[in-house]
Amino acid sequence: MEMTVERLKERVKAGRGLVPAHKVIKGGQLVNVMSAEIYPADIAIYNEMIAAVGDVSAYIGKDTEIIDAKGRFLVPGMIDGHIHSECSKLSITSYAKAVVPRGTTSMVSGLDEYISVSGLEGLREVLEEMKKSPLKVFWGAPFKTPYTIPESTVTYNFTKDTHKEVQKWDECYGVWETVREFVQEEDEDTLGAIATAYNNRLPVFGCAPMARGNDLNGYLCGGVRLDHESYDHEEVVEKMRKGMHMLIRESSVTHFLAENIKAVTEVNPYFARRVSFCTDDVTATDVLSKGHLDNVVRLAMKAGVDAMTAIQMATINSAEAYRIDHLVGSICPGRIADILFVDSLESHDEWKNGGKEP
Repeated sequence: MEMTVERLKERVKAGRGLVPAHKVIKGGQLVNVMSAEIYPADIAIYNEMIAAVGDVSAYIGKDTEIIDAKGRFLVPGMIDGHIHSECSKLSITSYAKAVVPRGTTSMVSGLDEYISVSGLEGLREVLEEMKKSPLKVFWGAPFKTPYTIPESTVTYNFTKDTHKEVQKWDECYGVWETVREFVQEEDEDTLGAIATAYNNRLPVFGCAPMARGNDLNGYLCGGVRLDHESYDHEEVVEKMRKGMHMLIRESSVTHFLAENIKAVTEVNPYFARRVSFCTDDVTATDVLSKGHLDNVVRLAMKAGVDAMTAIQMATINSAEAYRIDHLVGSICPGRIADILFVDSLESHDEWKNGGKEP
């Protein structure tokens, strides 16, 4: 939704308690991923925005809905930092029905498989469908489609000229999955996409498995901010020491968490604040049987990551990596009110059952 002066005035009044909240969540324990604290706090919600956290008695009006969260932990909605939802063989609407009840309320995706077969016209249809879904989709314009050299003649080719158009769309949050080899080989469309993003101040998302040494240095000099694909924890460590945000991938076909998480559990626990999670490719049957990001959080905890850190990895870390932390990733005033109710932070079984949105 476009921001206007009038809308900002309304938001400020709601934040100051000059207009009543539509909903108030009372009696819960706030999991504050910004400060790594857990403490009692109530939450006032105006429309879809968190208006206040703490003592919100001044925000309650005669028509305010009160939601009882006694005995529950209040956790930010989780963010899948890199996902091809098309691989689930589900529409965005059906995919949301599968993952939102498990606690995943946002995802970052390029929707590139839709684009390859249906072009920008098909993409617009998908983007319109997403707006009706409870799942927030932060779209990154694919660095190109499809990922082939030479150029494909049977699909929609996403070029540097396409980027000049779509990077101006409100739905665009960056450049999606910029594969290292295309940067290294100086592919004109790839470099054109990155140059346009640089000028538009948009982040560039990466894909650089096995990138080490000089090749990694060159890739970083190309302006890539983060990566979701590393084959071992030594690779994760080098990338993080050189300034990248890292996403640990645990998909239906690649199981990298147990190895990659060693960068945090065995090498340097301070890496944890710049590590987040993604599922990349998941099948509907896996979501049904194992869960989604709740499963990844559970695996991280079993690997030795404490509950607060694992929750940060699934929420605020990803939001900061993608520069969307002003919208999602924490339970703070001004953010979208995606809030999970969780019975226990330590119980793996609880995460198996996911969270509930108010």
